[in-house]
Amino acid sequence: MKPAGEKTHCPSLINALTKAYVDFSGHTFPDILVKLMTDNNVMINPARPMVMYQCMKISLSRLDIKTLTLQLAKTSLSIDAKRGDAWLEFDLISEGKIVGHGKKHMLLSGLRDYCQDSVDNMVEQYKESKNSYKG
Repeated sequence: MKPAGEKTHCPSLINALTKAYVDFSGHTFPDILVKLMTDNNVMINPARPMVMYQCMKISLSRLDIKTLTLQLAKTSLSIDAKRGDAWLEFDLISEGKIVGHGKKHMLLSGLRDYCQDSVDNMVEQYKESKNSYKG
């Protein structure tokens, strides 16, 4: 998909968008994906978890933005055998107003029936790994 519409090189907008997106992405697992898997009664393979970022699309209604946050708007998961297409849709908010929308597509592979104990173990391992990385 090619970029369309107005373009900007405004450092404050680029910085705000980058920080907001990275913060949002930092909550993808476990916060968003675990709920999505639970709701669909599937989970990734805990021995070889495979979640791949596919693409992202962002559209802004204006470019005079100085601050920005992302708020989850909708999630969906379509399942085909052991693969799943996860879509995370979000609103871009500046000064309390929605100024755009985004959509993140992720591929989940090795899907199997949901098991709460296995999911709890994956989440715990993820948190431990994250904490040890922080030092």
